[in-house]
Amino acid sequence: MQAMAEKWATDNPITKKNIPGIEYMKDFYRELAKGEEARRAYSGFFRELLKADDDKAFLWHCVNGKDRTGIAAVLLLAALGAGWETIEQDYMLSKDYLEETVPDSNDYIWKHGNEVPIVDKEYLEVYMEAAKTVIKDGADPQFNYEEPGVDPNTDFLCKYIQQYLEIKPSEIVALREKYLESSKGGE
Repeated sequence: MQAMAEKWATDNPITKKNIPGIEYMKDFYRELAKGEEARRAYSGFFRELLKADDDKAFLWHCVNGKDRTGIAAVLLLAALGAGWETIEQDYMLSKDYLEETVPDSNDYIWKHGNEVPIVDKEYLEVYMEAAKTVIKDGADPQFNYEEPGVDPNTDFLCKYIQQYLEIKPSEIVALREKYLESSKGGE
């Protein structure tokens, strides 16, 4: 994810548009869903989760823990089979832990309207809509994926993880076995 942050900081097409902060954030979330750097970073995130030692904690973070890290948590929770309501509530927890007055890690937002919400459900909705265009555009009608059938948003994210991030169904099963207590046989 560090590479994604560095690329974003040095070669950010959105910053060059000189748009209001809220539109900047929406474009940023679209980039998190569709950008090649983000795709590599999130795919790498899942690969690292799969390789992690069973007896050690796994930590992931970014500057504020709400955008890149927040989407990583959204994707992981979906892969683990959490329902959309749980995923959305978890994403919104960042709002409770970050003060509204704390400047975002990106000064651009604060130079172009500091009334931008730090965390907002709208960002998650923008991410989902952008992710849906990626799958729609690159959909393989024969693609077979396994998911828990919790709800349409979680099911879609499992499809996105498998198609766009190229995480195999067997790897999602392995993640569940590794990180869910019920999958470990009640240990």
